[in-house]
Amino acid sequence: MGLTKRQYKYYRIIKEYIQTNGFSPTIREINEMVGVSSSATTNDMLYRLKEKGYINFIPRKARTITLCDTKL
Repeated sequence: MGLTKRQYKYYRIIKEYIQTNGFSPTIREINEMVGVSSSATTNDMLYRLKEKGYINFIPRKARTITLCDTKL
């Protein structure tokens, strides 16, 4: 299942952050990088990425996002 442009933007930001820092960004950090103020928007996007098999995370815990083995 492919990603929309917006989903890909979130995925790319998360992937680059993990590659650079060695750990995942927080919801607040993702909001700042994407330019949104609503954590609900970011949470929704994370759940969509998880459903599609691109990431995994533990809800309500900081820095638990991991990348799944995907084509990207």
